Amino acid sequence: MTSDWQTLQAHDLDDAHAALEEAFRTIERDSFRDDLLGGMALNAHLNVEIRGLRRVDDWVVAFVLTPWMLAQVFCPLEPPHLPLPDDWRAEARGEAPYVVIGPPMRFQLGGQPFQAFLNYHPRLGHYLVQPLVQSMGQYADNEAAFAAWAEVLRFRREQYERMQAEADARAERAARSELDRVSRRDFLRRWRAGSAD
Repeated sequence: MTSDWQTLQAHDLDDAHAALEEAFRTIERDSFRDDLLGGMALNAHLNVEIRGLRRVDDWVVAFVLTPWMLAQVFCPLEPPHLPLPDDWRAEARGEAPYVVIGPPMRFQLGGQPFQAFLNYHPRLGHYLVQPLVQSMGQYADNEAAFAAWAEVLRFRREQYERMQAEADARAERAARSELDRVSRRDFLRRWRAGSAD
């Protein structure tokens, strides 16, 4: 079965890194000539930078910092089983102006559900982007932007761990309560049986 999806052509993660960097630098150069796209201002202190690049299933996943956003980007290496809108086929998007986010799409990756937005670049093919920060003006440099996001991730992880610990404690209390109830009932049943003798 043929697919309208254009996928990332990369022999390894080094190729993928170079493709992402080249594509987003081209987007910056060609689409942000006046430092503004659809009301999104560029932060001149930030440069395109790729971090956390890895392969998950048939996707290359990375964090991409640009002067206009910090995002997680998902590039398929094989056509995914996702419907591609007609107006997002490669021939329709090749010369179309850059949009930060296209139509939303839900997909599975590493057994986890994700939602991200379809996009297209001739160097990357079709890819999905999940914006994390779209107001970049407050960051003095790349390190500050990544450090702020790392702090958000740390806070989220701690919140999740706290909620998980509370849920585990509730489950343990409920199990102990059920065990106590069963033990009391068993004790009473045995006591009654002993009294009948």
